Amino acid sequence: MLKISTMGPFLVVAETGHQANITAPKPRQMFALLALNVGRTVAVPTIIEELWRGRPPPSAWGVLQSYVMQLRKSLKVATGHSSGAAHDSIVNNFGGYLLNAPRESLDFFCFEMAVERARRNLAAGNAEPTATMLRRALSSWKGPALADVQKGPLLEPDFLHMENSRLAAIRLRIQADLRLGRHRELIGELRMLVGQHPFDEMLHGQLMLALYHSGRRLHAPAVYHSLRQASGLEPSQRLRELHRRILAADHQINLLNILHETG
Repeated sequence: MLKISTMGPFLVVAETGHQANITAPKPRQMFALLALNVGRTVAVPTIIEELWRGRPPPSAWGVLQSYVMQLRKSLKVATGHSSGAAHDSIVNNFGGYLLNAPRESLDFFCFEMAVERARRNLAAGNAEPTATMLRRALSSWKGPALADVQKGPLLEPDFLHMENSRLAAIRLRIQADLRLGRHRELIGELRMLVGQHPFDEMLHGQLMLALYHSGRRLHAPAVYHSLRQASGLEPSQRLRELHRRILAADHQINLLNILHETG
């Protein structure tokens, strides 16, 4: 089975352990698009739009066929299989192309499945295994999604979705750690994340809670006000409520009720 890495540099590794050598930018971009849609047909006009952003060369269809030949050749060398087996990996299917591999061969698919299992664990009250599962899943990331691939109008939204999913998993892991009382240990990480995501209410709220439960109650309101200043908007009701109860030194602040992440 192929191993397709998209959570960082784009790599396609055969079961032999050899990497498919795909260095030319556009074939690499096309393969990344097929990989993120593994098992599904991507229509030729969609591939053309991704590669040339509405300005394809007159010979675009023929150029795509040459790219497919390059990709099949790279897979043939990596797998050590016959040309027929390589041909079966990238299938011409009803006016498009399909990467014929299990969904489990894609690292991001496995990541999303792991995060969903962790989310169910946390909903069942199992914070410790949730934090462990998410640390393991997040360790699979080796950099920004598709770090070395050109991104057109199809891959750019995919990139944003992947990065948002990564951030959601980080927030979920922090939520589990907060439930486990690891407030002091989280402050440095949360300050860094808030700096990277100055409009993210969940991260701001988590930092406020970590500060509050670490005996730094007077520092927490500054986090709230920095969000208001950065966004120019009034924070959500749940963050206003958290801020109010911190100011009131409410020792019964309930993380689940105020900062429960549902998405």
